[in-house]
Amino acid sequence: MESRLGLISKNLAHQLSHTDEKTLRNLTWATGKAALTYTKIRNSLVERFLDAAEGRCPADLPSFRQELLNYVEELDALQWNLREDVDQGKIAVSDYLQAFADARVFNALYFALDPDPHIAAAESIYETVTASNDLPALEELVRKIIG
Repeated sequence: MESRLGLISKNLAHQLSHTDEKTLRNLTWATGKAALTYTKIRNSLVERFLDAAEGRCPADLPSFRQELLNYVEELDALQWNLREDVDQGKIAVSDYLQAFADARVFNALYFALDPDPHIAAAESIYETVTASNDLPALEELVRKIIG
């Protein structure tokens, strides 16, 4: 199965392709929780995601995913505007990098809710690595869950 994860770790992408759906779902929820450590944003979307990760899934999952996607689009627009501000010397690079990470974290949550467990796992890991710039931490998470 092709995913963006293969762009940053062919090994992880290969491991996921040989993992059963239940384990992939467990990995996906753990990845989403890990992603949240890279943002300070706490809102109802976070709480609802955590509920879903604990098995208390929202009644209308497609609607919830759309809400997450809408929020990602807002965060992406913000980070692109901040990128322009960095280029013009108006703000620090660290402010832009946090906005970038915030957008990637919420995209990880969005992908974690994908109905296809392989896409959910691969894309949420990819987005979390992009948010954190810490591939070894995600490789360790995968090792703990997959074995």
